[in-house]
Amino acid sequence: MSCRFLITFISKPVIAGFTSAAAITIAASQLKDLFGLQFSSETVIEAFSELFKNITDTRWQDLTLGICCIVVLLLMRKIKDLQFVKPRPGDGVPARLGRKLLFLTSVGRNAIVVIVAGVIAFVANADQPFSLTGV
Repeated sequence: MSCRFLITFISKPVIAGFTSAAAITIAASQLKDLFGLQFSSETVIEAFSELFKNITDTRWQDLTLGICCIVVLLLMRKIKDLQFVKPRPGDGVPARLGRKLLFLTSVGRNAIVVIVAGVIAFVANADQPFSLTGV
């Protein structure tokens, strides 16, 4: 028997609150990595407290790469909404392929950014400018 019907008894504000709390918790846990800091924390408050205590130890390389990735992700998300990406009647095959390629680039943005950032970190590995999680 499926428990799906139980979801209908949970109000939308409760679901929205749970989703928002999960998003805040995940974002707070990722801040230390964005700033290139190394500390452990159990709660959101503790994560922000440790972040502000250790802010002077920020690795600018990690922060720059992280912010660039966030900006690129946000820009790539908007590509699919642009008018010149939508198919038009009378488009030739090259135009349709170009529009489809732009759309697919927008849809696959997460994978593209992860691959490009991974290649950048791998190429720059000799100088160790980034905090890496392992081999």
